[in-house]
Amino acid sequence: YFVLRRRIGEERMITCIFAGHRQRYEPNIGEKVKKALEKLIETESRVVFLNGGMGRFDEMCAEAVRKLKEQHPEKDIRLCLVAAHLSNQFNTEKSYYQTFYDEILLPEEVEYTYYKAAITKRNRWMVDHADLMLAYIDHDYGGAYQTYRYAQKKSVPIINIAEGATVCLK
Repeated sequence: YFVLRRRIGEERMITCIFAGHRQRYEPNIGEKVKKALEKLIETESRVVFLNGGMGRFDEMCAEAVRKLKEQHPEKDIRLCLVAAHLSNQFNTEKSYYQTFYDEILLPEEVEYTYYKAAITKRNRWMVDHADLMLAYIDHDYGGAYQTYRYAQKKSVPIINIAEGATVCLK
């Protein structure tokens, strides 16, 4: 996992993860994602984005990161897919993954995990390696919410772009 290691003497690298419900409910969420990521790269020149690749929120975040990479070639921006399990899809759609992601990671801690527990374990691994979380969490149940709560426990700074989130998650 060379992109996650920080070498002595190297410029600081920030690791940002995404967590959101599979379905999106707000019409302007794509614009909110874009603005939040643009604000982040204003202050950071090296950012690794870890994406679980599940659901529409993750897709929108990946799209926004790819656009940022095009618009800011002077920045070291990387988009990594963090897999919960190996899939033949990585072989059959290899060119897709190579085109859209800089790297595909399968954390050792997740590799031999029973598939029903692998997503939760992968999400916790991402939180454990995060400096920041961009979230779309607007209700207090489900896997995205559990990841959000774990990030809170780990004191990972969270930017929750869901409208009304502060009211429903108190």
